[in-house]
Amino acid sequence: MFKISERETVKRTVSFKRPGKGNSFINEKFTAEFLIVDIDRAAEIWTDTDDASGAVFLKEVFVGVEGIGDEEGNPLVFNDELRDQLIKIPYLTLPLLEAYRLAVTGGNPRSKN
Repeated sequence: MFKISERETVKRTVSFKRPGKGNSFINEKFTAEFLIVDIDRAAEIWTDTDDASGAVFLKEVFVGVEGIGDEEGNPLVFNDELRDQLIKIPYLTLPLLEAYRLAVTGGNPRSKN
């Protein structure tokens, strides 16, 4: 039986390439927890704000993280400051949005052409 919940969250792997030295990239990943918002709320966020980057949307739906540590490798505790710091990293914004999209559509990661 399908059960409707007022507050539903899901965890998804966020995979991305972190720039390395020279022209190299390092494959990285962590687990993000997302709040599933209804279509009306999603449209409201995207149309009522100047959110070309998706940052405003992510501030609402990105609600947890696992697998991120400080420089010494100590796990970081998720809070608004860490969320905002992660959203501002240029090579993380699109992978976070893509992970959310996959969470709500059940789709596959977009293939690279």
